[in-house]
Amino acid sequence: MSVFPITIIRESLRHRQGTKAYHLLRIMTASGPALTINRWGKTEAWGEIQIVRHDSMAQATTAYNQEKREKEGRGYSVYMMARSDNADDFEEFKKVLGPQYFSQLGVDNLRHLSPDFDTTGVREPPLETEWVKDEKTGKVRPAGIDTSKYHVPEPEPTVEDKRVKNPMWGMF
Repeated sequence: MSVFPITIIRESLRHRQGTKAYHLLRIMTASGPALTINRWGKTEAWGEIQIVRHDSMAQATTAYNQEKREKEGRGYSVYMMARSDNADDFEEFKKVLGPQYFSQLGVDNLRHLSPDFDTTGVREPPLETEWVKDEKTGKVRPAGIDTSKYHVPEPEPTVEDKRVKNPMWGMF
């Protein structure tokens, strides 16, 4: 079954103070799989993005409407009404979605919509960073960083250490 036409529904909300924006996108295929994309940040800035996969259009619609209701309850109001666009092939899908969103989707999310999509030019999401506790400093740092080239100063001696080392301590 073909995934086309793909329907993309977008809506933008702005906080009542006018400094924050929230953008909702719903991408639904004819065969069922769907994505919801939530993007938020300061007005006129790209901000943060969250992409959620759904197995059906009904799940995506429910998540989209729930997120919209939640934001409206927190002081956001619609400033760009819902706009629906359809794409009848992959190139049109890329064009309708836009290069910013398309490059952020990731290979896994595109393959969720359809395993046949051409994923060239789509960046992979960053790998999960493994964190380890440094034996010398006791601080948590990303794994794979060679700390031997960094100078770690010796700990400052305590007053008790200074007193033991100096037999004249306290005598004037």
